[in-house]
Amino acid sequence: MKENEKESEQIKSDTHLGYAEEQYRRALMYLNNEGVSEEDKAIVESGKGVMPKYYWITSSLFINAAKVGHAGAQYQLGMMFYTGNRVAKNEDTAVNYFRKAAEQGHPEAKKMLETIGIDCSGKTTAEEEAEVVQQLTEAAEQGDAESQYRLALLYAGGSYGLKQDVTLAYELFRKAAEQKYEPAYNYTSDISWAYT
Repeated sequence: MKENEKESEQIKSDTHLGYAEEQYRRALMYLNNEGVSEEDKAIVESGKGVMPKYYWITSSLFINAAKVGHAGAQYQLGMMFYTGNRVAKNEDTAVNYFRKAAEQGHPEAKKMLETIGIDCSGKTTAEEEAEVVQQLTEAAEQGDAESQYRLALLYAGGSYGLKQDVTLAYELFRKAAEQKYEPAYNYTSDISWAYT
């Protein structure tokens, strides 16, 4: 049995036994590049070569935990699909995961739905999107860390009529992280999301 198949079988086994929280914690560890080989880190930093194995494991762990209703895993998958971090960018899939997490009361998922202007009734108009961008930009320029983070997500995802700009997104994530806004940490400690 191949190594990936063994890992996959272990992941499935853990899920069936109800270890969603353990899978979530393991996935967060990989997402933060903890316990990752130096060789895999070098591949990610260079932007060359094949996707490291731990990228596949990260998304698999989150997906399996999300399937059994883990709100944190659903939120993290939403972020991954929204920014294209370790998975193919897909805003519809991201929104689906954000909604599932928000329905369970996950505060960051609710904020993401607000940020991208989606609620349970559907998508916003172009005018509403422009207003959100303007409000976030003004607040970000005044140093509001949450607004910097939310605006960075929009630039990273190239949504709300904004052209995708990973350099600006990274700068905004960095500013928010410098103010100790924790959700921004993942996007400053691992910038591989910008190259996928």
